[in-house]
Amino acid sequence: MSAAGSAVPGDSARIREFVCLMRYAYLMKRTTVMFDDDLESRIRHEARRRGVSLAQIVREAVERELPAPEPGSPLAFFAVGEGGPADASERVDEYVGRAIRRR
Repeated sequence: MSAAGSAVPGDSARIREFVCLMRYAYLMKRTTVMFDDDLESRIRHEARRRGVSLAQIVREAVERELPAPEPGSPLAFFAVGEGGPADASERVDEYVGRAIRRR
């Protein structure tokens, strides 16, 4: 907004870009992958050819190789920290299911 209270041209585009970036940063996890020179060169070449990031090329390749997630599969974790039932790690799906049904 300008001092007069009206939007400055381009502000909404910058705000949308910022929101998209923040959503991306929140949803993505960073990891390190090591490639030999040839593979790294091929990834860079494909990224340039398509006009996308190296990370996008790697994500797409990994996604193609992994099986699709099972719909409605049990949660992979229960909680972090101390406390709770002693058998929580063995019966996590049961405890989480019960907690979800109570909502």
